[in-house]
Amino acid sequence: MPTSAIISALRNRKTLPSLIVGISVFLGFALTWVISFTLDLGGGSLAKGWDSGTGLLTFYGIFMLPFAGFIGLVSFGISKLLGSGIVALISTLGLSWILIDSALTSSPGARLQSIAGQSEIPELSFESYEQGRTFNDGSSHLWVAHCSANEAEELVGALALERIPEEAFMGYDGTLLKERQAIGTYTAIFEDDIESVELYFNRRGMIGGFSPSEKKFRLYWWPEALAR
Repeated sequence: MPTSAIISALRNRKTLPSLIVGISVFLGFALTWVISFTLDLGGGSLAKGWDSGTGLLTFYGIFMLPFAGFIGLVSFGISKLLGSGIVALISTLGLSWILIDSALTSSPGARLQSIAGQSEIPELSFESYEQGRTFNDGSSHLWVAHCSANEAEELVGALALERIPEEAFMGYDGTLLKERQAIGTYTAIFEDDIESVELYFNRRGMIGGFSPSEKKFRLYWWPEALAR
């Protein structure tokens, strides 16, 4: 295709092409938002996130659609000023970047790195990942990862976890109140036998348990509720 034809297509300011671009951007933005939201809930998996996200999508979609409509309207206006081809190209690149970024940052390992605030998390094989949402207390995150003893040691250091001492398992001691709360929360969340589990926690809302026999590390993070 000649260069002049490409430039003419990019700078097309006619009403019909601009309207098509505006509608396409509206639909593309809405679809991108739905996919990103589902990936976020599913830990990078559309299939895992769809069931838990359906109800939330119905609720949040009410607020998202007017915004998507506004984006489409703005795209139509800019197309009339700069050219429908230019707006279509920029929108395609932008929405593609959002989808790629969502896929990369919503995986269990990436989410754990983001929460920890650094990249020294060892590469682990995650058996499961769940994200919970509430209106008052933020989001909670739960991971179950296959983990060797060396990887567990690296993970403990990366997350700045403290080992819960044996004293916390016995009787009431005001100095161990936080530790005892962590034990109770871990037991309630994972319903796991803690006799052979090395339990950890930090002051930022992270609770963890490493089972040497299973070679699994279970983690639960809910700062709004646990870091008080």
